[in-house]
Amino acid sequence: MSFLQWNCRSLKNKKIWLHQPPFTTSEFWVFQETFLKADDRLSFPNKIFFRTHHNNRTGGGLIIGIPTNMSGRVIFENSNDPNLEMLAVEIQSHNVTFTIVNIYAPHGFDINQVQKIFSTLKMRTCIFGDFNLHHPFWGGKTSTPKSEEFLDWLNQSHFSILNTSTPTHITHNFTSSVIDLTLCSAAPLNEVYCYVSDCTFESDHLPIVVSWSKLTNATKYLKTIYWNPILRDSNTFLQSIADPTVEIVTEKISHTININTKNQILPNNEYPPGWNIACNNFCHLKKIMWKKARNSVSVLDWIRFKKYRSKLKYHIKRAKQKYWENISNIPRNPKLFFRILNKLNNHNDPDIKNSKILFHNNRYISNPKQQSNLFANYFSAQNFRSEPIPLDYSIDNKFLNKNIELWELRKSIQKMRNTTPGADNIPAALQFPETATIPITDNDVKKITNLLQRPYIQNNIQWQQQIQILLEKLKKAEIEGLSKISDDFLPKIYLPNKVRHGGWI
Repeated sequence: MSFLQWNCRSLKNKKIWLHQPPFTTSEFWVFQETFLKADDRLSFPNKIFFRTHHNNRTGGGLIIGIPTNMSGRVIFENSNDPNLEMLAVEIQSHNVTFTIVNIYAPHGFDINQVQKIFSTLKMRTCIFGDFNLHHPFWGGKTSTPKSEEFLDWLNQSHFSILNTSTPTHITHNFTSSVIDLTLCSAAPLNEVYCYVSDCTFESDHLPIVVSWSKLTNATKYLKTIYWNPILRDSNTFLQSIADPTVEIVTEKISHTININTKNQILPNNEYPPGWNIACNNFCHLKKIMWKKARNSVSVLDWIRFKKYRSKLKYHIKRAKQKYWENISNIPRNPKLFFRILNKLNNHNDPDIKNSKILFHNNRYISNPKQQSNLFANYFSAQNFRSEPIPLDYSIDNKFLNKNIELWELRKSIQKMRNTTPGADNIPAALQFPETATIPITDNDVKKITNLLQRPYIQNNIQWQQQIQILLEKLKKAEIEGLSKISDDFLPKIYLPNKVRHGGWI
């Protein structure tokens, strides 16, 4: 993403330029001398504005514009001093938090006025402004006492000047100077690129554009797992090996899953909640068929286009409902909870001050999507019940390091329903020969017990370590399938009294 700094010298008569590059290609706007009053309205698509103005005199005025998909709050504002205007906004992006400072000093910037404020700024800070300071260090021909003090502070601080030598101000007699400066803290210094535009856009100042690679959208992936070859290869491997161990089985099956997993890179677009592979495929088919129908003017192609469009709407609606149902199942009233989230996510009433709806971590959350996600995460965290299994490491604890008994495993398997289906998509219950559809013999039980017990005897592993054992579904000669048993369910299912009173390993 990029920042554009510009002393516009009255924004009212220059709004037409805001629809042209580099303004349209810059996500953040930092303007000085806007000449706007309190009753002057300013709006632009996909922008949220923070501004200062003068009511008792003409001139001045600052603006910081940020994208609507980000949240910001004013941390400092100074508009009453005729010698210094300053506006500082803290911005929270999806992956980083940073501060933008906008400065206009008509009679030269005095660092002594704001030195204490600058010392409190966080590491990720960009300072833009018309400082009206001249010094040979940044391309000037003369220097002043204020510029010398500013340079001394700059050498002792963690800030650096990004633009040097290239003129930023051109007068009516075509003399140029560098009085618009862009400062950057040390943290993002290696991630930014700065240049000065060659057009004034009817002002006497040239815009400065700064690009920050840290703020680029993160790459999104859609992961697809092909289970049929995974089940086939895993079954072949389990039948071929004579004495399997947990390490060998885990390594082999993990390798098989990695081979049969596809990660598809998605474009940097905004996707609805719960966007999955089906939505992505039908969206791609809809675009292809739409282009084909327009070029060929065929009735059959238009019918196919409408078919793909209807399927895409269906899958988007289904994915969105499933996404919200997973969140709404936690509270007691899912329907009311969903209506609250939906209202937060879709509010567009201009009378509502978006920047003051939710206040979190000393910050106003202004983005509707962030508001709904914050509300959902907070509500879910407050209502989620976690009951960890206590571990008693006292010496007299007779249940500590006790071996797994066969009858305990048999009893737990009888009560446990396998929720992981095989290739036949049937999550069958694991039972024993007397009532079994999928029988498990005593040899299978011993095999499972040995595999589960071996890591606890040979290694010092963490309590929440999970080991998944894949068992072949018996009496299924035509359809191959595997059933998963994870050792993390064993202490949760059987021996509840022992677990709560002494722990289980």
